[in-house]
Amino acid sequence: MSADWDEIKRLAADFQKAQLTSTLQRLSERNCVEIVTLLLEKNLLEAFFTNDGKEYITPDQLEREVQDELYVNGGRINLVEVSKTLNVDLSRIEEIALRISETDPEIHFMLGQLINEQYITHIAEEVNERLSQKGEITVSDLTQLFDLPSDFLQHDVMEKHLGKIIRGRQDTSNPRVFFTQSYIQRCKAKIRGALKAITRPTNVATILQQINVQEKTFHSLFDEIAPAGQVTSKQANAQYIPHIYTKMQADWVTSFYKQNGFLEYEGVNKLGVSDAKQFIRKQFPNEDILYLKRCAIGSKIIDLTVLSSLNECSATKSYVDLSSILPSNMSEEDVEEIFETIMARKNATPGNFVFLQSIVFSQQYLNDLIQPCHEMAKSKAKTAVESGIYQQYLAEKQLSGKSSTAQDYDDESKSDKREERRKKAATGKAGGGSQGRETKTKSTKKHQRGRANVADSDDEQETRAGAGKKGSKSFELVKLEDIVNIISKTLEDEGLEYLSDTIAALYHSQLNQTALATAQELFEATPQTNRRQTHAAIQERINTLLVDLRLYEKGLKLLPVDVQSQLIKYLLKSLGNDICNELTAYIASECNLTMKTTNLNVDQRNKIAQECGK
Repeated sequence: MSADWDEIKRLAADFQKAQLTSTLQRLSERNCVEIVTLLLEKNLLEAFFTNDGKEYITPDQLEREVQDELYVNGGRINLVEVSKTLNVDLSRIEEIALRISETDPEIHFMLGQLINEQYITHIAEEVNERLSQKGEITVSDLTQLFDLPSDFLQHDVMEKHLGKIIRGRQDTSNPRVFFTQSYIQRCKAKIRGALKAITRPTNVATILQQINVQEKTFHSLFDEIAPAGQVTSKQANAQYIPHIYTKMQADWVTSFYKQNGFLEYEGVNKLGVSDAKQFIRKQFPNEDILYLKRCAIGSKIIDLTVLSSLNECSATKSYVDLSSILPSNMSEEDVEEIFETIMARKNATPGNFVFLQSIVFSQQYLNDLIQPCHEMAKSKAKTAVESGIYQQYLAEKQLSGKSSTAQDYDDESKSDKREERRKKAATGKAGGGSQGRETKTKSTKKHQRGRANVADSDDEQETRAGAGKKGSKSFELVKLEDIVNIISKTLEDEGLEYLSDTIAALYHSQLNQTALATAQELFEATPQTNRRQTHAAIQERINTLLVDLRLYEKGLKLLPVDVQSQLIKYLLKSLGNDICNELTAYIASECNLTMKTTNLNVDQRNKIAQECGK
């Protein structure tokens, strides 16, 4: 130890001696610059100029000064600030910083900054303090706080010191989230308390707003809590539905169905059920339920109430008001749907019952009710025949048939004439004015204004005629008021007088047809009917022959002219002869003459005409 101290004293004496000794020759500043420049050019010396060019600094000295600055600033420095402080170019500082980070593994170079492990430890301690205060922290929050890359903070700060300096846990679903165990317990307690207090479907966003818990934490801890409910999804509009609410729905539906035997879809929907039918099927899988448009009815009401009432109605030949035995809140449409569905499901005969405004009548009851109307229909028919009203109806009917046939023929003849005129207008005659050749002439006839085309007018007439035929009403012997007057008294005793018009409309057509059939029978039984029928029959046959004759005549016009005369003669000998024979036979029957054959020649017809003339 004394030897070292003696060595120190000797060096101090040599240093003092050197300071006191004066140099024989002094170098000027210019000479010093030239010497240093020469050494730098020959690479005998490595140094950097300062920014002002007045000083030199070696790389080793610059490295020591940069490390000193790093230590002085607490383990983190910005190279721009170091360049200003040391008065050295930034590029030189960056080269030295890169060399420092490569040689020393505890020093990191990033984003133009140098950071050592001392500063990283300081960051970890600060993160631990914040984590203990907040309970949860993310790497993105640390990035904004410390202005460092997220990957650096994730790997070199959080994961490196987790469990040592940082007292916390890393989220398995999201590695960039760190939390403490106490924070997780607090979140679980908040979520568990909120969910236990909820008794109706609630939006998850509303729950999170009240308990101040993040959505990701809520969904990650939800299964661990095992609450008495379920979350519809993990989307933003998810809802939490507690089991007590589902149980309440099921209990209400079950109790209402057991008490009343039916369920309305609207009432079930008010409980928060979107698909009422599916919910009822799920609640009562083994029940025989009839699903209608507005409600669902159990088999007890159908079997014990409706079917028994319908069977009783059929057996007693009476009627039953279904609205009085079904729930009062069912509309008439619901009652009708129940009746139709029961008829379809039970394979019943719909003709045995008639449904009118929630009242089901047995067919026998309505037959007994309408029975007096049949007598009235027969009396109406008899009166119509005796007064001649029915005969007038038949005459008008026959005349309308004739007019329609004549009109059809006139239309055909008009179309034939139009066709001939068109042909004549399109084709000229042979003559000498054009050297004996046939020529075509143009029609110079001017159409009058306001005059429609002939074909169009004919079509319009046919349409109007057809519309007139369709619009003609059938002959009524029995009127609706007559039926109402007969059945209203019986229905009034039963309190059903408001159904008089409806029931009368059901049987009006049937009774009117009965009256017409009766009138026809009475008319045919009169002495003059046979003669009229014979006259009508001969008239119909002659009309048929005339129509055929005219149709053949129309067809003959399409044949050559030299052939037309021969075919016309044949037509007169065939169809014309038939017409004459029919007329002769009718005249002979009127004169009470007996004919051996109906195929007569000219002499036989003349002979019969002479005998009838006597």
